[in-house]
Amino acid sequence: TRIAGIHSTHRLALTGTPVQNSPEDLFRLFDMLLPGLLGDRKSFRKLFGAPQALRAGGEELGLLAPEALLAMEALHRKVLPFLLRREKVDVLPELPPKVVINVPCKLSRLQQVMYQQASGGGARFDDIGH
Repeated sequence: TRIAGIHSTHRLALTGTPVQNSPEDLFRLFDMLLPGLLGDRKSFRKLFGAPQALRAGGEELGLLAPEALLAMEALHRKVLPFLLRREKVDVLPELPPKVVINVPCKLSRLQQVMYQQASGGGARFDDIGH
């Protein structure tokens, strides 16, 4: 892009909610700020940009395949260290407190295996299809 060609010692982007925007928006921001952090555009689109379902907070979030959720989590892990976030109370203190509703759901086989691995249960990815 033309902006990436501007030589500077420091770069800063001020934006609303880049993590909730499309993966392509996030790529454009980081390609300007930290070229190469997210790889080249073609590889990025292949990993993160294909399904619109990768949008965090999208209505289709509950329908994501486990692989798409893993891709979204990997993308967030890469960019979150570079984001400063304000909390709602700092912006609009007159808003009521956030309401959290826990909804139990059944884990997919992949999620079960990953949970067992993380908790020391010893399951392997080979166990997914069995």
